[in-house]
Amino acid sequence: MVNEIAFVIIPYRSPGKSYDYRTRTMRSCEQVPCGSPISIVYDDGTVQHLDSVGGRGDKVAISPNRQHLVISDAYGIHAIHAHTVHTYKKSELTDSVRGIHVNDDGTFFSVEHVGSREVDGTVQFSSFVGWKYHDQYHEKLVGIDGVLVDCNLNPQLFSYGDEDDKKTHIYRFNPDQGAFEEQQPLTGAAVITPSHYHCQDDHTVLMHGDISKDLDTFDSETGYFSFNNGIVDSNIQEAWFDERPLVDRQVSSVYDGVFYSIGEPGNIHRYVINEHMLPDLNVYTFIPRPTQDNLSLTNASLSGSSLFLMSIDPKINRRIVSEINMQDNGKLISSTRNKYIDKTYNIDQIDGLFIFNPDQFRAWADREQY
Repeated sequence: MVNEIAFVIIPYRSPGKSYDYRTRTMRSCEQVPCGSPISIVYDDGTVQHLDSVGGRGDKVAISPNRQHLVISDAYGIHAIHAHTVHTYKKSELTDSVRGIHVNDDGTFFSVEHVGSREVDGTVQFSSFVGWKYHDQYHEKLVGIDGVLVDCNLNPQLFSYGDEDDKKTHIYRFNPDQGAFEEQQPLTGAAVITPSHYHCQDDHTVLMHGDISKDLDTFDSETGYFSFNNGIVDSNIQEAWFDERPLVDRQVSSVYDGVFYSIGEPGNIHRYVINEHMLPDLNVYTFIPRPTQDNLSLTNASLSGSSLFLMSIDPKINRRIVSEINMQDNGKLISSTRNKYIDKTYNIDQIDGLFIFNPDQFRAWADREQY
């Protein structure tokens, strides 16, 4: 039986330093590790390190069966399975990943922005696509740009609106043809730019991001919107925040009909989900900051009713791991310093925390504590 991935820790990479971190060039990063590694911890407690140049965007995907992990950075696509890493070198040296997807069988595709290029005789905003299919790696430059929403085994690319100034166009990738095929367009917005999203069990997708009603004016609003598999009768269900709390994809989730988010300056908000599968902004409770940590440097992952925080104690400048019970009004269950985090990420911040096996994460945190 293949050992499954329990959780993944991803270090932060400044976009301006992705190609020259610690004064090294991108090419030299292929020979000498640049910065802290990505840490992959398995169900049996073993830890695997993966060096990465870094880059911007959602560059990590994990298969639903937790057996495959794929990372796209500035010089390659790294596929991890059963502790083995296979790197597919890219012909395009990009670092702006629009999204990546991997199936249970290890097939994947990655979408990355490469700026204005000539495609099929026309200069247009373009993307570089690399994909593995039928045990072969393929690459292609396509005339499209957008954000990939990897949800419910049904990844969809939400275009930035280059084709149309009145509609948002949604595409799905066809690996046989190496092309994006358009689905039904959304008529309620010219451009939708998701900043984060949550895949719910009923196949509804809850997103937070910007919606531009008219591409000509470039006016946009920020808030939450919901789709059923991406499309609800071509109409967008919307809910808007007045204060725009700081919400990151890693620190928002839905559990048992309640939407949780961490806002500025680190307080937890709980919103009831309404009939449109959106957070009802008029029905919420406020949970004060559960710890004294500097939550501006916090990463979090909600697994079941437990919210795990990985943050910095400003008094001792050391990272600590905390668990909060969301069913008990945000009660702090445990908080401890973690020597592995301090040693491995003593320079870099942490960009992402993905927890799939909370029991293994608790055991690891206890074993690695001071």
